Amino acid sequence: MKEHESPVIVRNLLEVFNEKDETKRLQVLQELYVPEAVFFEDDASFKGHEAINLRVTEVLQTLPPSALFRAAGAVTQNHNLARLPWTLALEDGSVLASGMDIVTLEGERITALYIFINPAAVESA
Repeated sequence: MKEHESPVIVRNLLEVFNEKDETKRLQVLQELYVPEAVFFEDDASFKGHEAINLRVTEVLQTLPPSALFRAAGAVTQNHNLARLPWTLALEDGSVLASGMDIVTLEGERITALYIFINPAAVESA
């Protein structure tokens, strides 16, 4: 596996999942994703630019306004697969969640996005 910057997966995190304006987000989705791309969550999937855009809107509406997704490590890529660890944090640095994005690529465009959210740490009594 080689490590390098993958603008597509990084741009997806920063410009899709941090973009509150649906119109701007859709433009970026159309640039970064193939038309029939699929976004996979734990228990659901969303196919196509419009469905993915709607789902991202729904996710962002559940978050505090100052929450931002940030890369939490290096991008690694192996042929047409790339992964990027991330955190979701408030402006003060408080981490709300962490996880990893894994994408399949066709050239420089995303064909599928798999979101993995790390289970919250459970304090032992």
